[in-house]
Amino acid sequence: MKKVRPKKYSVLYYVGVFLTVSVTLAIYGIFDHRRQGVGYFEWIVPHVYFPFFITLIMIVFQRFRKKIDVGIEEDKEKHDFVIHMSEHVKDKLEYSLEDFRILQENPMFQKSLYDAYNIYTYGESEMLNFGSIETRFKKESKELKAIIVIRDEVYRLQQEKQ
Repeated sequence: MKKVRPKKYSVLYYVGVFLTVSVTLAIYGIFDHRRQGVGYFEWIVPHVYFPFFITLIMIVFQRFRKKIDVGIEEDKEKHDFVIHMSEHVKDKLEYSLEDFRILQENPMFQKSLYDAYNIYTYGESEMLNFGSIETRFKKESKELKAIIVIRDEVYRLQQEKQ
């Protein structure tokens, strides 16, 4: 299953930010030096902390944002799971857009899909297993056929995890 991973910033990224700000500041200093008539080094010395300050702000901001985004990671995993299962059902059963709309509007199927995600993540238990999920639907219904395909794919993905 393809996963969306959050972007991780390396030291080279921050070095690039530092160099970009430094070069931009140097170019701006040249033009401002000519415009104001002040010596270049007299102009640059008070501004030498800018690249450090901006790089530090970016590091702090991205670390802070990473701590806030902890809950979003689980939502991304659920989203990846649903997308993967939708594509798999589409390939196996060749459902049309209208069939998917019926599945999407069925709250019992959506709960079953969420339960399938929990089985994929935590494994089956007495309370939550595919046997209990499959009994929620009528025989030969589109929902049951989709759940069976999802069940087989979950078992396959669990085998890959091990």
